[in-house]
Amino acid sequence: MTTRVCPPWQDCHKALRRLRPGQKANCVPGMAALSSKGPLVASLTVAYGEGAFNVIPRSYVLPGHYWRWRAWLQSQARATR
Repeated sequence: MTTRVCPPWQDCHKALRRLRPGQKANCVPGMAALSSKGPLVASLTVAYGEGAFNVIPRSYVLPGHYWRWRAWLQSQARATR
């Protein structure tokens, strides 16, 4: 039985369409949204809002979240005084 690994430059959907009987694919469409930290944080934040950080550590994708991260740092500094 052959296992086909999806090259990073190829869309997983294309590889899945080319599979022959008896072959397996080592890729799952949409997995990048869960395995890459940036999309994972964005997906969980959209789905759960601030409750997402009960599941994962508070995360920021810089430079896009710079001001949100900075505000959080300042709030933490005020809380520890």
